Amino acid sequence: LSGITAYVIGGSAVCIVSLILDRRNIPQKIFLAVTIYMLIWISDVIALLPWKVISKVTYLRDSEPGKQFALFIAALTVLVIMEKVLLFLAIIITERIYSRKTEQMEWRELSILVIPYIAVIAGYWISSFMSDAYVNKSGEYIWNNYPVYELIRPVFGVIAFFVVISVIYSYQQIKRSQEEALQSALVSKQFKELTGHVHIIEKLYSDIRGIRHDVNSHIMILGNL
Repeated sequence: LSGITAYVIGGSAVCIVSLILDRRNIPQKIFLAVTIYMLIWISDVIALLPWKVISKVTYLRDSEPGKQFALFIAALTVLVIMEKVLLFLAIIITERIYSRKTEQMEWRELSILVIPYIAVIAGYWISSFMSDAYVNKSGEYIWNNYPVYELIRPVFGVIAFFVVISVIYSYQQIKRSQEEALQSALVSKQFKELTGHVHIIEKLYSDIRGIRHDVNSHIMILGNL
């Protein structure tokens, strides 16, 4: 399977299981499924950044097949541990930023939030396609002839992580702004209603004073009579 196909299947599986367990807030479940697989991919590509150094200090130092294979397994183990640590940190940071988890997400909001993800996924797909095309054409990996490619992918992963954080943070700010605008409109409405009520009370009090004055006048006239 290609990476894109595998991620689509994994994200769909997460959504289906989530919907079976709880059918509330469906747009949020789709958003979280896409986000978690974005973080998995990001942690994978960022962990590749020190791979060349790990290779040089492990299996590339020894030419004996058995020992080299053991060192290669050790290098892969270090790589997997680094991936999981990065994924754990990314999830913790994302969870801290996404503070309004209990609020209902609208489909319109989901479409706006996913657009930056689509741009990142398109960039990943294009880079993977170019790499595969280079291998098929030349028979060599692109990073053998262009070592900078090994740096471009982790840098792209870091940028993608900031995109994820920015999307979630912007969503929080938009929801907070909407809430503040709603509270401001509510306070303004209550102020107008209270002002109108005060005017009514003042008019009523003025009428009562007029009636009181008229009654006193009638009492004085009756007394004189």
